[in-house]
Amino acid sequence: MSRDRVSRYEGHDVLGATVALRNTGDGLSAAMAIEPIKLPQFSTVYVLVEAEVEKHRYDPIKDGGGTLTLVNMLKATNATIVPEGMEGDVKAALNDQAERIAAAAAKAAEDPTLLDPADDDAPEAA
Repeated sequence: MSRDRVSRYEGHDVLGATVALRNTGDGLSAAMAIEPIKLPQFSTVYVLVEAEVEKHRYDPIKDGGGTLTLVNMLKATNATIVPEGMEGDVKAALNDQAERIAAAAAKAAEDPTLLDPADDDAPEAA
């Protein structure tokens, strides 16, 4: 699978990428129908989602002078709650990602011209 870096689209600079994920409840609802469980309130659960990249959307960046953000439009095709005892790899992957985000934020703080990964103008996941 190719994971190209974003660069230009129809003559506009593409400065970042986000993800919009739809249909996430459908796979879990089907799983809950055959194996219903009650999740404790205020607990943390890990959800594994399989998704298809349906299309790309390019959104203008507010006050960005014609620059764009690539929105990878995903459709969830399957989902499950990660069973107890199997959370280790999931936690490790999430921790690794959190460290990369923190490092990028620190680098952006040193160079304010870099795109802020926590940009409030970025589209929210569907």
